[in-house]
Amino acid sequence: MRFKIPEKDRKNQLDFTPLLDIIFLVLIFFMVAATFDLNRSIQLTLPKSFISESNISEKKIVIEISADNQIALNGHQIVLNELTTEIKRNKDYHDFSFYVFGDNNASYKTIIEIIDILKLLGLNQISLVTDAKEDF
Repeated sequence: MRFKIPEKDRKNQLDFTPLLDIIFLVLIFFMVAATFDLNRSIQLTLPKSFISESNISEKKIVIEISADNQIALNGHQIVLNELTTEIKRNKDYHDFSFYVFGDNNASYKTIIEIIDILKLLGLNQISLVTDAKEDF
């Protein structure tokens, strides 16, 4: 059975469908264009790479290595020997993604030691963060 809407009531109704379409398009635009802050505490000059990380997790731990090999974990200065205990303070640290920011002049040895510590803790979600190269 079909019900017919009287003609006079149809004219008084607003069609919100185009408005909702535009609102959802604007919402999707802002979600895609949003940048995520990684709480960087050390001024770094990152190496350049053709492929850069753009998928940043909400559950993240940021490890920074400066040019003089100072280490910061989520903005707090630490010593390499303290890295394991500081990470283990989070009970669910296995669920986190780890982002390693190494300065262009940082010691390769220090970066490898940090990655070794993360691997020994059984962590697999490790990303080395770089800046994007602009030309070949």
